[in-house]
Parts: sequence; structure tokens; C-alpha cells
Amino acid sequence: MSASPNAVVEIRAAGERAAERLLAARSGAHWTGRLSSSALATATAAAALRLVDRGLGTAAHRERVAAGAAWLRATQLADGG
Repeated sequence: MSASPNAVVEIRAAGERAAERLLAARSGAHWTGRLSSSALATATAAAALRLVDRGLGTAAHRERVAAGAAWLRATQLADGG
């Protein structure tokens, strides 16, 4: 089953409107706000910052990486999750 040509046009237009709204919500070249706490997001960010430091031969993000690791340890569940 395929979508009608009108449905395809409407879906594309809706996608374009959504993209325009998202782009309009930016503050400069980025979005602002606060994300919810997430072990996955924290671990991903800490690992990425550590890789940046390693690649550049710096420790510019050491405190942030350590804070992320500390938060992960503090919020770890008894079953390890």
C-alpha cells in the first residue's frame, strides 16, 4: 500500500514546518534548556569529553568527566543498572 501523492506532499510540508519551528527555537546556533537526568546521556557525554581531552592531549574537561562519573556511581542501582 502506498500513500497518495497528496499525502506525501502534506507529510513533507509538515516535516518542513516542524524543522522550521525547531530551528526558530534555537538560541544562536544551539538550543538551550536543561535535559532530564539520564545515565546514558551522562555516560555518553563523559566518554565524549574524555576522548576529546585524549585526542587533544589536554585535561580541559577533567572536572566534568569526574563529575559525570561521580553522578553515575551515586545513582547506580543495587543491580548495577
